[in-house]
Amino acid sequence: MHQHAGIGRNLALHAAQQHEGAHGLTIGAGNQFVYSDDQILQLYEAIGGYVPNHPNTDDGCDEQTALNYWQHHGAPSGTHKIAGWVAVNGADPNEYRTALWLFENLYFGLELPDKWVSPMPTRPGFTWDVAGPPNPDNGHCVVGAGYSNKGVKICTWGMLGTLTDEAVEKYATTAGSGELYTVISQDAINKATQKAPAGFDWSQLIADFDSMGGNLAPPATLRRRRA
Repeated sequence: MHQHAGIGRNLALHAAQQHEGAHGLTIGAGNQFVYSDDQILQLYEAIGGYVPNHPNTDDGCDEQTALNYWQHHGAPSGTHKIAGWVAVNGADPNEYRTALWLFENLYFGLELPDKWVSPMPTRPGFTWDVAGPPNPDNGHCVVGAGYSNKGVKICTWGMLGTLTDEAVEKYATTAGSGELYTVISQDAINKATQKAPAGFDWSQLIADFDSMGGNLAPPATLRRRRA
């Protein structure tokens, strides 16, 4: 965990890119990039408007601003750009499991219920289940790295835990003041075509993505797969 991890409610991009124990939001398409403390602080300044030594500017980041910055500027700026990001339905376990299988990441923006952080998790293996209303004072970003029959395997604060399917629906949807995305790189699109389920419509995926403001080029092997 980096020295700036305690700044703000959450440095959304940092949380996404730094998760341990899995491929990370580099999408498993190459070697994991490890950010220095100075690079993380520079990202927080650029995305969240933080001014060092001015605590009143320490307001955290929001997920969409961080993702858009990553897409258009890279992180660090000028490097490691993503092709884009797509919203995922937190009320549909099949949809977010498919996103995890294909793109190897989920990106959660959550308002944590108080019971999840009082007390704080202290070791890997914790489980977050439905535990009361979301608290807007507990804004946080976590990364989904895999799944089981119980829910999504997440990484936060340097630890791996489980976010149950019931908790995903409760806290990672608009009704629960939450957000859920998957991050896409062109390398990930190319890699995912090799494991897409039969009948997966890549043309429609890319059309839907581009209708949201994205700009993905079809992979070289693009086709509608059938059984």
